[in-house]
Amino acid sequence: FLIPWNALFAEFSDDYQERSAIVTYRFLMAWIGGIAFSFSVYTWVFPTTEAYPLGQLNPDSYRTFALVLAMAIIGAVLFTTHFTRDQIPYLMQPDGVQRPFRFRQVLDEVLLALGNRDFRILFLAVLASSVVLGTHGAFEIYMRTYFWGLDTGSMRWLSLSFVGALLAFLTVLPLQARFDKKVLLVGCSIALLVAGVLLVGLRFLGILPENGDPLLLRLLVADSIIRAYLGTTALVMFVSMVADTLDVQELNTGLRQEGIFNSAIAFSAKATSGIGLLIAGVLLDAVIAFPRGVPVAEVDPAAVARLGVMDGFVVPLFNVVWMVLALRYRITRAQHADVRIALDRRRKAPAAA
Repeated sequence: FLIPWNALFAEFSDDYQERSAIVTYRFLMAWIGGIAFSFSVYTWVFPTTEAYPLGQLNPDSYRTFALVLAMAIIGAVLFTTHFTRDQIPYLMQPDGVQRPFRFRQVLDEVLLALGNRDFRILFLAVLASSVVLGTHGAFEIYMRTYFWGLDTGSMRWLSLSFVGALLAFLTVLPLQARFDKKVLLVGCSIALLVAGVLLVGLRFLGILPENGDPLLLRLLVADSIIRAYLGTTALVMFVSMVADTLDVQELNTGLRQEGIFNSAIAFSAKATSGIGLLIAGVLLDAVIAFPRGVPVAEVDPAAVARLGVMDGFVVPLFNVVWMVLALRYRITRAQHADVRIALDRRRKAPAAA
């Protein structure tokens, strides 16, 4: 489902800026659904009880969570597919020539896609960034529970990060009118990196309020809004850059390769985020030495400090790898405009003949 769904939006518009608008709408809806899901789960699936003041530590709740999650995914897939069907007549159609499926052809098309320099850059950037995101994602529940001392009632308020996504929705197009996508992607990513390091750094400097202080929760909510804004803007730029690369690929090869491009991106993201989860587990056991099955109050503060150092400083530094790669991406607004003119001329030529 994910690969054709991602491949679709490149066909909804050929315009450099309008593509970003379409992606922004998509991510806004994703944020609305994700925030509603998170708020509901922390409220009803992992409630605070006398036995489990931190509801997220109740093992029995995870059976219900798995069922609710599965139903939510199935519902979202069916809903979005049904209400996108009316766009089928407007999508680019195959040339009508039926070709038998051959693995050799698939391999040839993958190699052809990887021959595109800008696509290789995006592909490698996803490889590098997904490892970092996978590791950070695995640490997140530990950081919220042990480093910041949040219970599920407090975690619900982090759902206000939706405000950041809404602000991104409102500002992406004005920003893109002034800056190229690569500049916005790297700029927002650098700001995102600084924001994450800053908050953990302030905790170690003793500047932030103690855990349990209402002011700390407000600061964490504000941080989540800022990070959602920066992360959403950066992600919109990246997805839109993939679509622009497809146009260059069509001009150079005569082929539209939405499926190949997005399957490669999806594979690299899923595979390496899995590696990130594995790395997080190894770090928790071998480096952080985080205890298992120990009540929150009895966890060694030194282990919590090591967790903060690893998630707040060490892991984020590896974002530099993919940022450097992204800076080598070459397609600008002006270059894409030239590509679109050439493609439009080529598509009209057969009709004129």
